[in-house]
Amino acid sequence: MGQFSKNDKFMERDTLSLSDELLRHCTSVIYKAARALESILLVESKQRRGHPWAPEPKTENEYFFPECAGPLLVDGDHLVSFTWSVNDSFRDQFKIDIAQPCSRGDAKN
Repeated sequence: MGQFSKNDKFMERDTLSLSDELLRHCTSVIYKAARALESILLVESKQRRGHPWAPEPKTENEYFFPECAGPLLVDGDHLVSFTWSVNDSFRDQFKIDIAQPCSRGDAKN
């Protein structure tokens, strides 16, 4: 925490006042991580992912973006993930019943 000012206090379950400096550091870290992951994604997916034109090839002119982004998952992606995204009956196989808390009258002694 040496790079943060004395006003930046991090207490568990306490409100966090964000100084401009702290916010700038956080934004920078997230941006750099996203750019690093984007590079890996472009290489690993053979440019089917990691850019706004996916799954179409990346264009040379990166100043004009498509009007709407394509689907996050397309046929040919990770099979289980793609099936989950397009098949309701597949997702239904994984539904679980969440236990409801019992009321005081239902509790057994």
